[in-house]
Amino acid sequence: MKHLTFSFLLVLLTTIFSYAQVDKVYGLNFVSSNAVQFASMNLANGSVDVISNGAISPDQFASGVADFDPVTKSYFYIRGISSNSTIYQVDAQLGTVVHQSVISNPNNVIGPITNIAFNWLEDKLYGVSHSWNGVSDVLEFATVDPSTGAMQVLSPGPISLGSYISGNSDIDPIHRKYYYGTPDTIYTVDLNTGNAVSTPLLFPGSIYTEQFINLTYNWLDQQIYGLYFLSIPDPNPYDNDIFTSELYLAKVNPQTGVITVISQQPTSNDGFSSGDCDIDPTNYRYMYIRQGSMYQVDLQTGDVLSVTLIENTNNAVAPIINMAYDELIDPVPNLTMTMEDIVLGSGETKEVNVWVGDDVTYLWNDGSTDPIRTITQPGTYSVEISRAGFTVNGSAIVEMSTSVDGLLQEEKSEFSLYPTPSTGLLNFELMTSTPIKELDFEITDASGRLVWSKQLATNSGQLDVSLLSNGVYFVRLKGFTTIEPQRIVIAR
Repeated sequence: MKHLTFSFLLVLLTTIFSYAQVDKVYGLNFVSSNAVQFASMNLANGSVDVISNGAISPDQFASGVADFDPVTKSYFYIRGISSNSTIYQVDAQLGTVVHQSVISNPNNVIGPITNIAFNWLEDKLYGVSHSWNGVSDVLEFATVDPSTGAMQVLSPGPISLGSYISGNSDIDPIHRKYYYGTPDTIYTVDLNTGNAVSTPLLFPGSIYTEQFINLTYNWLDQQIYGLYFLSIPDPNPYDNDIFTSELYLAKVNPQTGVITVISQQPTSNDGFSSGDCDIDPTNYRYMYIRQGSMYQVDLQTGDVLSVTLIENTNNAVAPIINMAYDELIDPVPNLTMTMEDIVLGSGETKEVNVWVGDDVTYLWNDGSTDPIRTITQPGTYSVEISRAGFTVNGSAIVEMSTSVDGLLQEEKSEFSLYPTPSTGLLNFELMTSTPIKELDFEITDASGRLVWSKQLATNSGQLDVSLLSNGVYFVRLKGFTTIEPQRIVIAR
């Protein structure tokens, strides 16, 4: 089933993760100009453990082209260019090469596929194909099969011109979007059509002094994070000083291109190493490598949590490159998909589409196994989406609207709730055209279980929810069917 789009908002939540295993990242131990080994690095002390028994490939360096499959615990990377471009799949636990395939390149383009990102719900690798049209560099959206090297261009035409991609790319497996950035633009590509659906400019000013690099997607809060790279011109270029470059944690809105710098102070200066970053969504960490050290940065404050020197006991050129973090560690978490409630008019039908991949099973509460439902009657519709032991649960309430002379009557209301993330105190305000004597608040957890409720006789004020554990919750106003539940995050 292909070329399907979502008709509702999906939000991924997670249960508490266990850290019984070592907190680590995976990557390549760059031994020499002709050899790389597979390795992991302990995030606590910087120790590097070479997992493979010797070199797994020669190194024809290609940065920013690695990713991780958290379901099968496989690591993917690409080495070589043009007709020699090869994709490797490595068993992350054994360090052995599962597949080693030359990527198909019938047109002998410069890079058949690069900047790969793995969709673990669909079991598929995506990236961009880099070619030359005689006038400029051309990037097209593509997919590659690691077992055969077969590459297929998905976009009907170029998604961007120019060869430079600033650091990592990443993927949203639920909303089926692929993200990548150039020095001045953030691109959002639809996995179903291969088209770029959003291409806002990031920097209307000079692209030589500021960039958004090393982007990565956080499926917990649906934000794109990266590093804001600021180069400060030397005020006296004749004194042989080196110009200053600084990095700050930032996030970007892919619809508008607006960048929000989170860090108040630089997280590091820049010993540039593109592609060496990843995110830990459940512990609110962004990780990147600079100048032989691993930096861990708090996603909410932008503060540096730790700077760990990476050990280099085998005197490698680089002890670890092309790092990737296993975001779904044991035990397997339950993921929750919250869908918008639906209001049906008289005689109206609406379509609900929960398709996320062909290798996924779908089971609705009435026994239906089709990912697409045509809704004609009110009620509660829930679905369980499963793949390889991972389960996504979702539900939607369908209500009938009331009408007068065929016109839908909806309460004109606006509800705001902030801040989120919150440590336990939430400010609220309800603006409505109808006087309200009292408000009934209900807070549910990821599974839909009611965990907190309160009635207040005011349209604005503060909620004390400090008794709630860290996690993601939904706040609903009882009786207001046109006001969507507000998603909040409690984090201390």
